[in-house]
Amino acid sequence: MKIFIILFCLTIISGCGDKEDPVVTDPEVAILGKWEVIENSLGPVATASQYEEYKADSALDIYRYAGGELVHYKYWFSDSMLYKGGVFVDSYNDTIVIKEPYTFKFLSPDKLRMDFQYPALVNWYIYQRKK
Repeated sequence: MKIFIILFCLTIISGCGDKEDPVVTDPEVAILGKWEVIENSLGPVATASQYEEYKADSALDIYRYAGGELVHYKYWFSDSMLYKGGVFVDSYNDTIVIKEPYTFKFLSPDKLRMDFQYPALVNWYIYQRKK
């Protein structure tokens, strides 16, 4: 009987270890943070050229490592799609409106796949959360 009680107590104690973080199912919360492309439709990406930071206020900052350029976009979710875009003025003072639609799927809490919905040479991307 003592062995049974000891085994029962050990089972209870071993089950009280670190718990995993709960899985976030809301994409507007799950996407927050910095992400780098690790693979695309052309194959694995050896060295990331930029990271994208998704912020709670729908701001999307893209930081390009070469030259240290920071580009400000917006992002939003609509009809199960993720859109990236914004309104920009080019060097000729022309206004450019960009709206890029993507389907998306979180492969894990730290891995995200985006499929570009317009015809393109590179039409899908896999992102890894940057710690």
